Order: sequence, then structure tokens, then C-alpha cells
Amino acid sequence: KLSSRTAYKNPWIRIREDHVIQPNGEKSIYGLLEGKEYVMVIPRLAPNTFCMIEQYRYPIKQLSLEFPAGGLKKDETVIDALNRELQEEAQLYANKLTKLGRLDIGNNFTNMHYYVYLADDVTPAPKKPHDPSEGEINIRTISFAEIKKGIKDGIIKDGQTVAAFGLFLLNQ
Repeated sequence: KLSSRTAYKNPWIRIREDHVIQPNGEKSIYGLLEGKEYVMVIPRLAPNTFCMIEQYRYPIKQLSLEFPAGGLKKDETVIDALNRELQEEAQLYANKLTKLGRLDIGNNFTNMHYYVYLADDVTPAPKKPHDPSEGEINIRTISFAEIKKGIKDGIIKDGQTVAAFGLFLLNQ
């Protein structure tokens, strides 16, 4: 890296422009989106029944069906973040969490990654307020077959959710 400057920054992300020398020796500029680590949890309510959330996503101007997810807060462990997001977004508590993997969001433009866990033996949790900037969150109970069909038919198209479901399938 020859030089670096922050082009934009807010509490969630930073966009950095780096002047670099590529492995082939060519000079170029590279835009990089930096953000917090985050978690995604797949709540399994029964052997073939899952919990997903539906919320409006401003960048695509539509509702999105996803697994609960969110960023780690300062000094928060992955497990604490998983339990917090599960409670805030799905009003559930997991008695058993199984790590399915760690995924990069898009290594061609960001260093962001997330941890995917399966939540089993879930029980109802008291409603906990979520970040108001996320808007209204609708909790949906959905079958394994509906998730597969939703992905195939383009109803479930959030890339992180689809990748997390792929990890789930590989771990079965």
C-alpha cells in the first residue's frame, strides 16, 4: 500500500481509498468498505421448521426475508452477539448454539466477515427493543422446504442468508 485515505465514515462503516501496487507490479487505486464483524443465526424451531425475519431494506427498496443477524458491539463476544440478535430480532433464546462457519461478505470490496451459527433448543424470550434504524421486523416461521423453494424462486435472495443456509446444508 502506497497511501490510504478515508473517503467516508459513519458509525457502521468506513470507505477507504488505497493507492497500491498490485502483485504484478502495476499501480492502481482500490476502494475498500470496512465494517464490524457480525453474526448470523439460523434458529431451528423443530427438525424441519425455522425462524426467519422479514424487514425492509432501504438499498433494495423492498422487504427481505433473512436469518437474524447483526454486528458485534465493542467488547462483545460472538456468543453474546448471537444471543442478543436472536432475542432482539426473533424474540428467542437458544439453549444450544453450533458454529457452522465463517464467511467473507465480498472479498473483492470489503474486509467484512460474519460467523454463522445454528440455534437449537430455542425458547421464547422477552421482547427486547431492536435498533430503531432497522425499522419494523416481522417474525416468520418457515419450513425447510419453503426455504429451499424461496431460494430457488428468488423470494429469499439475501446473499448472506443464502450462503448461511448453504453452510447449514453442508453441516447436516
